[in-house]
Amino acid sequence: MGEARKYTPGTHAALMSLCRGTCYWPGCDEPVTKLVDGEHILNLEIAHIRAVSSGGKRFDPQMTLEEKNDFANLLLLCKAHHMRVDGRDSDQYSVAMLGQWKRERESGAGSVAGASGAHRGTPQGTGDRVV
Repeated sequence: MGEARKYTPGTHAALMSLCRGTCYWPGCDEPVTKLVDGEHILNLEIAHIRAVSSGGKRFDPQMTLEEKNDFANLLLLCKAHHMRVDGRDSDQYSVAMLGQWKRERESGAGSVAGASGAHRGTPQGTGDRVV
C-alpha cells in the first residue's frame, strides 16, 4: 500500500492559481475544470515531481512524506500528460525537467509555447502534443 497523499487547502489553492488555468505540460491547453452536464469537474491531476512511494517515478528516499506532498514537489497535469510523465517513457522526464516546467509556469514564462509548438524542456519529438 502506498503512502498517504495529503495536501493542505493552501497547497490546492496555490496549484490551482499558479497553474494559470491549464496543465503544466508546456503548450498544453487542457483547462483546470470542464463543464460536464452543467457541473464543473476537476480536469487535472496532482502529479509528484518526486514520487511518494518507493518504486515510484523519480523516488527520493531522503524526502519526508511532508516534503513529498509539499507544494514545491507538485504540479497539475491533465490525465494524458500525467500518464506520460509517470508511464513507460518516464525516464525522459527528469526531476530537473519537471522542476523547470513548474518554475516557468508559476513565473508566467511557460504560458505561451513557441510558434512551432515545441518547447524547451519537452522531450525531443513530442512538442506540445500528447503522444
